[in-house]
Amino acid sequence: MWVLRSRYNVAKAEIVAALSALLDAVELEFEDELSVEEAVSTCKDSATEFADCLIDARHGALGCRATALDEGHCTGVE
Repeated sequence: MWVLRSRYNVAKAEIVAALSALLDAVELEFEDELSVEEAVSTCKDSATEFADCLIDARHGALGCRATALDEGHCTGVE
């Protein structure tokens, strides 16, 4: 997603729509579809990049309450 936005100037909304369409495709399977769906939903409504949202969603599915990211941000903490 970062490459599409930074190199090719694709709008975040377009990328999120494409990811949503991929999730709707019956021909595709995702390793952890619920985490991918959660990441797409979170990414759509925040400034956080998709990869970080996916990491956080996957960690949440594994029982983690918070995820610290390299950029110094921490998700899952109020």
